[in-house]
Amino acid sequence: MVRTLLAERFKLMVHRETKEQQVYSLTLAGGKAKMQQASGQRGIVTRTGAGQAIFTEAAMSALISTLAIQLGSPVIDETDLKGFYNFKLEFKDPRWKSKDGSPLPPELESRPDIYEALQDQLGLKLAATKRPMAIIVVDHVERPSEN
Repeated sequence: MVRTLLAERFKLMVHRETKEQQVYSLTLAGGKAKMQQASGQRGIVTRTGAGQAIFTEAAMSALISTLAIQLGSPVIDETDLKGFYNFKLEFKDPRWKSKDGSPLPPELESRPDIYEALQDQLGLKLAATKRPMAIIVVDHVERPSEN
């Protein structure tokens, strides 16, 4: 129904293709994750500041989504971890800048980058790779017709 509406009102024409794109692959670093198994399944992610997130009864999909947003690129879960977990992730975000140009506080400056944090804190490894990904290509679009 939405496709029909977009096609009629916006003269939208699209097609799907597969293109090789950079993605990130998340795997187990040493054979076993360092996350506490949770009994519930609420899936809560709490950001407590830049470069810090607390996951409560969260599935791996919550971590994957958080990483994809942080990295600005798709992340593929290859951990094969099922269930729900409690864990905290703290890392140094390269986008951090102090407003006045002064150095960041030592506790923020000394944090590991996201790759090291995942490995040391969670037992997971994040690696950049290229994979074929399905994309939607817009062939044509116009201003909408009037109601």
